[in-house]
Amino acid sequence: MPAVLLACHRVWSRCVDVDVDECAGGLGPCGAATEADSCANTVGSYQCTCKPGYQFASGVCEGNQ
Repeated sequence: MPAVLLACHRVWSRCVDVDVDECAGGLGPCGAATEADSCANTVGSYQCTCKPGYQFASGVCEGNQ
C-alpha cells in the first residue's frame, strides 16, 4: 500500500497528495541498524539498502540463510 496521504483544507477547496517519509528518524521499516544500511524515501514508498550478509525480503533486511 503506498504511503501517501490525502491532505485537505476547508479553505483551499481542493486536496493534494502528501508523501509520508517512512525513513524519517532513521532506518524506518528497513530493519535494525545491525541489518539495514540505509533507508531512502521515495514518492509513495521507500527503498532499503542492506548490509553485507543481509537481503531485502518481506519488507525488511534479513540475514541470508
